[in-house]
Amino acid sequence: MRYSPELIQKVREAHDILTLFETKTNTPVQKAGINYKALCPFHTEKTPSCHITPSAGWYHCFGCGEKGDVFSLIMHTDSLTFTEAVEYLAETAEPPIDLPKDEKHSGGTITNRRLKEITKATWDFYQANYRNLPDTHPAKQQIIQRNLDPNQPHYGYAPAGNALTSHLTKTYTAEELNLAGVCSQNDKGSLYDFWRNRLMFTITDMHGAPVSFTGRALDPDETRKYVNGRATPIFEKEKVLYSPNITEATRLTREHQNCYLVEGQFDVISLYDHGYRNVYATSGTAITPKHIQTLQRLTGETGAIIYILDSDNAGQKAAATAWYTAPEIQAQSWAVPLPDGNDPCDYLKTHGTEQFTHHINTHITPLTVSALNTYAAKFPPNQLQTQNAFLAEAAKMYKTATTPAVQKLIIDYTAQLTQLTTPQVQRTLTNTPTKNRPTTRQEQEHIGENRTTITHQWTTIEDEYTYNATQQLLANGDKKYLAAKKLLHLALYYAQSHLLVQPHVWEQLPPVIHHLYNEASMLHQQNKTWHPDNFTNPPLADLLITPTQADNTPLTPEQAEREFNTTLRILTRLNRRKTLY
Repeated sequence: MRYSPELIQKVREAHDILTLFETKTNTPVQKAGINYKALCPFHTEKTPSCHITPSAGWYHCFGCGEKGDVFSLIMHTDSLTFTEAVEYLAETAEPPIDLPKDEKHSGGTITNRRLKEITKATWDFYQANYRNLPDTHPAKQQIIQRNLDPNQPHYGYAPAGNALTSHLTKTYTAEELNLAGVCSQNDKGSLYDFWRNRLMFTITDMHGAPVSFTGRALDPDETRKYVNGRATPIFEKEKVLYSPNITEATRLTREHQNCYLVEGQFDVISLYDHGYRNVYATSGTAITPKHIQTLQRLTGETGAIIYILDSDNAGQKAAATAWYTAPEIQAQSWAVPLPDGNDPCDYLKTHGTEQFTHHINTHITPLTVSALNTYAAKFPPNQLQTQNAFLAEAAKMYKTATTPAVQKLIIDYTAQLTQLTTPQVQRTLTNTPTKNRPTTRQEQEHIGENRTTITHQWTTIEDEYTYNATQQLLANGDKKYLAAKKLLHLALYYAQSHLLVQPHVWEQLPPVIHHLYNEASMLHQQNKTWHPDNFTNPPLADLLITPTQADNTPLTPEQAEREFNTTLRILTRLNRRKTLY
């Protein structure tokens, strides 16, 4: 939907940039002449470099370069598109500003604000009905049987009959209720409840406002276990994600730069009740590019999206489909396979939080590997090298891969699965003609070799991060900073690919590690080298220099981990002495 410049300006002028900045970033501001300044909420700093100019409706950080007006701010803090930012700011203006209707959603004079009033009233009605149910009622038993707390505000109950219709028609018209999707009309024009005798979950927009619902059947004879809301002017199921507390989920996703994606509402709620709050599910549809775009805006360009999907065929197929859904973030996509017969809710019920966390940390694998495993599972393991169908799937993935690192992972892991040599697989996947030459000794030794399964970050992308990237980083640098650069790189690598799936561990690290990661990330985004002079704290890299390899020989995973642990001890000691800050 395109809005006129005049309307956009009206929305812009309806909001004070200073008030919005304080509210949305939770950052205190201080007077600086006729303007204001604050610590930048978009990067780590000790001295305020973000300036807010209320008269111009503008903010500008001279440290990281972030700048803009109220639209830019809300797009950054709430991970919205420009159109979404306009609609949100119009809705929250005092008084609210009515926007023109999108022609594809012909609702006459019915505004989106009116529709959200209806969905909010509907959720209030469902929650009130749920609270009055005894613990023996099937709706609450669905929850209790999963070892979940039935008293959480995540649930509602749609009674049988047309109780909701009778309740809402006192305030709203049939046209409004039908357009909101909470009621439907039959061929005779009679209005009736869309959901009946179902346990209800609310789907909200990114600001926590109810926009639709999902109802789970309570009658064992009901053929449709779940009924999801239909598309409405305020609900695009291809875009909206489910969370019991979307505002908390998005905040934590931005902080940790990672999130978890599961299949169903009970899976989300189970993880939520066990302390995993940056978790989402799709809302009655398969994973779509819009879902991934929403999550990527939250995690950032270097963040991770971690799929925890059901162990059944549908769940594993979903993992393979997800890989193709968002080619641009293949390297940032991870998967956690679950034991046969388990979904996240089942696993948590049986094993508890500690064992679940351990399972995630020990079984996390690139989504690329998970997708290849899905295709390989169709064939006997000892016959994969003869299965052209599997190699065709691997070749398709190879051609779809968007980075050389992902392509290399596909080749290497396909070679491991098929017990073919890496050159053989590469020729097959790339359609390179085979040359008439004898097999090398290295290839002969590789054939039939039982290599360790690629399931850990160090062995999965070591070539991309620990080997090749280190070589590139060191190529243009001073020998004086060899060790420092290597350790800088290791810290960045370790944070990105391992600790993102262990937020509780990341939070316990010394602040200097966070500082190091943030600065290195910023320099990377600015296409600057990690030379100490480019840091806001230039002595930082010098303080990191420790004895290490004196040449450009790449570190093995074991050496890399050892170097990181050594660095961590040094950083902890320096931070304790307040040498760095």
